[in-house]
Amino acid sequence: MKKNIFVVGLDNFNLKILKRIKGASNINFHPLLDYWEIRGCDEYPVEDLINRCENRLNRFEGSIDGIIGYFDFPSTDIVPIICKKYSLPSASIESVMKCENKLWARMEQKKVIKDHMPEFRGFKPKDVHGQDQLDMSFPFWIKPVRSFKSYLAFNIINENAFLQGIRKLKNSVHNITDPFRILLGYAQIPDDFKPFLDHSCIAESLLTGSQCTVEGYVYDKEVICYGIVDSIRDEDRSPFIGYEYPSRLPGYVKKEIINISKRIMTHIQYDNATFNIEYFYNQVDDTVCLLEINPRCSQSHAHLFEKVDGVSNLAVMVDLALGRKPQFKKGEGRFNCAAKYMVRVYENGIITKIPGGKDIEKLKKLIPDAEIKILADVGTRLSDLENQDSYSYELMDIFIGAKDQRDLALRYDTCLEMLQLSMDLKFRRSKARKVYMKGGIK
Repeated sequence: MKKNIFVVGLDNFNLKILKRIKGASNINFHPLLDYWEIRGCDEYPVEDLINRCENRLNRFEGSIDGIIGYFDFPSTDIVPIICKKYSLPSASIESVMKCENKLWARMEQKKVIKDHMPEFRGFKPKDVHGQDQLDMSFPFWIKPVRSFKSYLAFNIINENAFLQGIRKLKNSVHNITDPFRILLGYAQIPDDFKPFLDHSCIAESLLTGSQCTVEGYVYDKEVICYGIVDSIRDEDRSPFIGYEYPSRLPGYVKKEIINISKRIMTHIQYDNATFNIEYFYNQVDDTVCLLEINPRCSQSHAHLFEKVDGVSNLAVMVDLALGRKPQFKKGEGRFNCAAKYMVRVYENGIITKIPGGKDIEKLKKLIPDAEIKILADVGTRLSDLENQDSYSYELMDIFIGAKDQRDLALRYDTCLEMLQLSMDLKFRRSKARKVYMKGGIK
């Protein structure tokens, strides 16, 4: 009999990956919530979303074998709540919230890895009128205690930037922190964090260096880290423009990242679920600092693992949801390296041209493994796009594999030349890693 896996935020792009995992022919994947129910909205009626999940499960006539979610807020917050109610394998609500609430996360990290984290302060925007109240030196970040895709995250370089950021937080932070507070109410809050529950924002000192993400899971209290992905940021800008796997960091740095990951995931008692943790490695002082923990696998990395290792990280998530230990073997894919690149712009405009089906078909004749995800339609004003960060607009994602880094760069360059987008307003092109951003936008 087939197993039934329910997905919070199921989308067609990742459903194709799920259907390629080993044993997928014996699994039915159902939308517990569709993608449109957790994205493309200004408000998040989380109680209604939880009720929808429960009603759909209660009406389902077959077996309920597992629940997964690979998107950020509110998907990963909802999964452990529903799993607990239906006695399904999952990380505990408390351990997930110790990752999701940035202030709670930092307080827990300080107990075991204090040498590998930035300085931080929790605060309420309505009570802050000047930078001196936070006792933080420029530059630093201010952001909600719960966010996704850098929503309402601001890089503070001077007093003017601080006042602008605080004003925006005062006006909009409730859009995400109010529903998150409802979800947080499902967790048992320890006494040492209760006084900080009303802090909706956090300030953190700036981290610099090479950024990467370790992907892993915990099964029966054993922490396994199976891959490290390099995160490529635009030069002098905050947004990501690419993910490359495997990481090119030195071996001893990777070992330290894995060691830190095992210590913190064990400390917060996270178990029976996937995770990914973002880090900065500063080459100048040879230090590693933890940026944030995400209690899920990254769907952005799924194609990368599939191309290099022959199995996606979504397969790991499915195994854990079914209560079984994942079987992840490295290096069994078709390529030695792989990447996801995000084509971004930094000024507003209206899209006048996007790649069509014939353009993508022509590209795939040259690069059969290329996967293209168009995120904007003709006629779309970029400022109307949903779920963008505070500094840029993401227009298109490109997933490719290659034999080496040089081949990867050449393949990406070919993709951009053959997949043209146009806008009716001029904007500045990215200066970072020019081989990646050359072409593509007219």
